[in-house]
Amino acid sequence: MTSNYSTGNEAHRLNKRAAQEISTSKWGERIYAGAVNPDRRHECTNSFKSFCENYMPEAFHLGWSSVHLEAIEKIEDAVNHAGNYALAMPRGSGKSTLSKAGVLWSVLTGRVRYGMFIGATANASNSALSAMKSNLQYNDDLLEDFPEICAIIRFMEGETRKAAGMRWNGEVTNLSWGMDRVILPTLQNFDEEWYKAYPNNFSGILDVSSITGNIRGRAIELPSGDIIRPELAICDDIQDRESAASPTQVQKRLMTLKGDVAYLGSPTRPCSIIAPITVIYEEDVACQLLDHKLNPEFRGTRSAMLPKMPWDGMDEAARDACEELWVEYGVKRDYDFLNQTKHHVDFYLENREELDGNGEASWPERYSEQRSEVSAIQSAMNLYLSDEQSFMAEAQNAPQPLEDAAQIPLTPDDILKRGINVEKNVCPAGSDFITAFIDVSRNVLWYTIMAWNKENFKGHVINYGIFPEQIGNYHTLASCKKTIPDRYPNVEYSQALTNALDECVNQMASINFYDEAGNPIYLERIGIDSGWGAESQTVYNYTRQARSKLLVSTKGFGSTPARRPLVDPEKERQPRTSLIGQWKFTRNNVGTTLLQYDTNLWKSKTNALLRCTNVAKTGITLFNKKVNGRHPNHRMFCDQISSETSIWVEGGGRRIETWKNPPHRDNHLLDCMVGCTVLAHVSGATMPFTQSSIQAVGGNTGKAIKKKRRKRYVQE
Repeated sequence: MTSNYSTGNEAHRLNKRAAQEISTSKWGERIYAGAVNPDRRHECTNSFKSFCENYMPEAFHLGWSSVHLEAIEKIEDAVNHAGNYALAMPRGSGKSTLSKAGVLWSVLTGRVRYGMFIGATANASNSALSAMKSNLQYNDDLLEDFPEICAIIRFMEGETRKAAGMRWNGEVTNLSWGMDRVILPTLQNFDEEWYKAYPNNFSGILDVSSITGNIRGRAIELPSGDIIRPELAICDDIQDRESAASPTQVQKRLMTLKGDVAYLGSPTRPCSIIAPITVIYEEDVACQLLDHKLNPEFRGTRSAMLPKMPWDGMDEAARDACEELWVEYGVKRDYDFLNQTKHHVDFYLENREELDGNGEASWPERYSEQRSEVSAIQSAMNLYLSDEQSFMAEAQNAPQPLEDAAQIPLTPDDILKRGINVEKNVCPAGSDFITAFIDVSRNVLWYTIMAWNKENFKGHVINYGIFPEQIGNYHTLASCKKTIPDRYPNVEYSQALTNALDECVNQMASINFYDEAGNPIYLERIGIDSGWGAESQTVYNYTRQARSKLLVSTKGFGSTPARRPLVDPEKERQPRTSLIGQWKFTRNNVGTTLLQYDTNLWKSKTNALLRCTNVAKTGITLFNKKVNGRHPNHRMFCDQISSETSIWVEGGGRRIETWKNPPHRDNHLLDCMVGCTVLAHVSGATMPFTQSSIQAVGGNTGKAIKKKRRKRYVQE
């Protein structure tokens, strides 16, 4: 006997399915009706500029500048022909807004199937996706012309959980509305005639990431089985002030851009890269992308807020008169700030022709009436008068070389000239103690041993090398054939590294060092770098197990203008710290001593010592006595010691000499020499001069214009 009893489950399922069905709703009617303005959609599909003007008039309400038109042209070319471009645009010119619109335009119109927005931080990237989602969800103009996408999203009514169940004629739409990625819906078997006139935009992907995020391997497998890879990546201002000040972070971002991002595409459709950028410091990411010799594939272009300053192209008398007027304007402006008056505005209006001079603004509409500005030139000059250095970088994309520029780099020949007629493992007369340092890398250890005069800080390299010892005189990390894993094949790597450290330290400690007169000189400290990879814990455990007062684990601190000093002068001094030397002793996580030190400061100090002549009271020399009629081969040592160069970077009221190492060039022995020098200071050697890598900086005033202008910014 069959029961007619119903639990109501089937009715509930049918009701739920009906509630999920879009085709029978008002939004379905909207989709069937097609684009309200087909001509507008056709025009905006083919023109990014028209897309911005028609669908985002609030964001692009000012007139276009030549800078914007160039950026639009490059974005269109990248979308259509898979090209890469770096576009240096002034701060505040709408780079981010244009970048977000570019990704949305390319995907929504079906020009690309997978577009990415990459920002400097995760917050910036997520904010960009939120802006794109808001346009898809609330922009009525987009709804009118792209109903097959926007009506589906409107049907969701802001409830993300509904996305998975929404259906078109019984088939799921596969809309994904995530926090970090959006996959546009697909209408199965959608064969309306009006839609056939446009590129297919179903299942388009809007993705975001930060430049430091997990970018590699982006590929989406759709329910249809298609695997979609990124076809466009717009990388918007992928550096901030702190990362721009760090050569290490600059190189990491460049490698990410040219490696991870550039290889996102498929073999048949490479991923185009557009990088709207603003220069912050010399040699930052922006500067290097714009360099046609370093990165010709990005075809970098620079744009300035003022392509011509007011006094450019004038003869000396006219230039002096123009500069004097701007000095007077600046004085009045400073007075008005303090007294809430507007004398500088009246002055500008009365003398506008003379003040503007030969000035030329790239975006004439860029000025603020709220700030009583009446022209783009006045607005730009207000920024210039507030801070010339920031203006030249942020607005002109032409950062000024700082007055205390880094010195001419040392060369390998300069290092070789530090050689003196003393044998290997022999200390020069006057040496008081010895320090040694070990730099840890994956396959080998690098070490340097130096003797020191305590009173004059005179250093001398008595030994250096690689462990395990290699065959031949010149090696790079990549060319070393004898490795730590090969030397200890039957143990895991951490134990192999421990064995290598122990053997290397014992070899150093077993050498009896003497000076030229035969007096014994003792080894004071052996520092071991603990900053390499995942093996910090191995170094800490080794120094604990060794129980030797000679050994100390060390870790370098990369100072930047945006970071507080390692030993902060504004905080209470702690025991075993040095304010001048910027080093301090702490405890590592196994309870043994850890020496931290400012690597930039000590590289500057070491560089200064290397520049002293061999007969100077202070400095660094190198063993170079002939053996069997031949001088030692120091080419590897000299190459590594001279491997790094410095630049000055500024921020937060400080300038710091920051050291950088070019890609694929070894600097391990330099790190060892710097470590030995730090240990010498820790052991009581007195630095006879104060070589600082940190300087205070002050703001610019309008009164300095005339003094600086002729030398730096007159275009010949």
